[in-house]
Amino acid sequence: MRTAEATRADRVARAGFGAALLIGMTVSTFMMAALGALGPLIRDDLDISRSALGALTTVMFGVGALLSPVAGRAVDDIGGRRLLVALFVLASGCFAAAAGAPNYFWLLVVTAAMGVPVAAGNPSTNKLLAERIPIGGQGVITGV
Repeated sequence: MRTAEATRADRVARAGFGAALLIGMTVSTFMMAALGALGPLIRDDLDISRSALGALTTVMFGVGALLSPVAGRAVDDIGGRRLLVALFVLASGCFAAAAGAPNYFWLLVVTAAMGVPVAAGNPSTNKLLAERIPIGGQGVITGV
């Protein structure tokens, strides 16, 4: 029989795990939200059109779509945890590079690179979820 302390520890561990997955999914798509929220400032700072601003998000998700099959195979080869860590590292670098982007071309390159975390977000979190949470408990974490 499990003790109350063990059950509480399990709940805390599950909550921490769920938070890590949530952060992984958020980080992988945060650049899109940032571009939308900061769009007017980016347009003024870089003197670009609305179409050019929209192209940034298009390029990011285009690269993500092209790399999704590769990310799916990568998660099987290297594991969900490693791919999630790589996602965090690359996304952090992209955020820093975007913040210091001196021109539109650089920002376009950065958003293209951000397509890699976009592609890796779902496969890495889904793989971890499938490996670590029993089938009956996956719905809540997936929903969150």
